[in-house]
Amino acid sequence: MARKLLWGSLALAPITILVDKLTGAGDVTLFVLAALSLVPLAWLIGISTEHAAEHTGPGIGGFLNASFGNAPELIVALFAVRANLPDVVRGSLSGSVISNLLLVYGATQIAGPDRARIDRRSLLLQVSLVAAAVVLFVFPAVVAYLVLRGNRKGLGRKAAFAGLVLVFSLVITATYHLGYSTFRGSPGLYLEDIFVRPDARGSGAGGRLLAQVAAVARDRGCHQVAWVVLDWNQSAIDFYNRLGAKPDTGEWLGYTLSGEALGRLADTIQGS
Repeated sequence: MARKLLWGSLALAPITILVDKLTGAGDVTLFVLAALSLVPLAWLIGISTEHAAEHTGPGIGGFLNASFGNAPELIVALFAVRANLPDVVRGSLSGSVISNLLLVYGATQIAGPDRARIDRRSLLLQVSLVAAAVVLFVFPAVVAYLVLRGNRKGLGRKAAFAGLVLVFSLVITATYHLGYSTFRGSPGLYLEDIFVRPDARGSGAGGRLLAQVAAVARDRGCHQVAWVVLDWNQSAIDFYNRLGAKPDTGEWLGYTLSGEALGRLADTIQGS
C-alpha cells in the first residue's frame, strides 16, 4: 500500500508545475507542494541506488546513494545561485550536511545490528573529508564574521578601516586594511602582508592574488595600494616592478614608534 502511494505521489511534481503556471497560488502553497513532491522522488532515487548496489557492490553503491541522495539539495542550490539567493544556498547545503551526519548516522546506529564490524578505512576516509571541509569553511566564515561585525558597528564597505584575509587552498595569503588619506581626500589600501608558499612561487599565484587585492582597491575607490619591502629582497622587488609598482621616492618619510620609545610616550599620558 505504501509503495502504491509513493508511486502515485510522483504526479505531485508535474502538478506543482501546473499549479504554478496556471493558477495564482501563493509562495507558501507552492513551497508545500514542491516539498511534498520531493518525497517520492527521494524514495525513487533510494531504491534505484539500492538496486545498483546489488550489482556494483557496497562501496560503489554507497557512493551512488550518497551522491544521488543529495541531488535535491544540489538542484535547489543551483537554482538559488541563479536567483541570487545566498541564504537559500547555505540553508540547502547545510541541511544536506547535517542530515547526513546526524539523521543518517543516527538511523544506522539505531537500526544497525549490534557488534557489527566497522570498515576502519572507510570511516577514516569519511572523517578526513569532514575535517577537510571544516578547515575550508573556517576561513570564509571568519571573514564573514569580521565583515558583519564591522557593519554592526557602522563600518560600511567604504569605511575608514576594514580587514580581510584572502586564502587560496592554504597556499597564498594576503592581509590588508583600508585607511583614509586626509591629504588626498580619498581612501587607500595598505597591504600588510603577503605570503606565497615556497613550492608555489613562480607559478603566477602571487600575481593573481595581488590582482585580487587591486580589484578590491579599485572597487572601493582607493587612490593607491601601498606596502613595504626589505631592501635586500631583490626577488620581491623585481616581482613588484614587473607588476608596474614603483618605489616611493617622494618627499614622504616613514616613521616607526616602538619599544621603549613607545612606552615612554604612552606613560606621558598618565603623568599629565
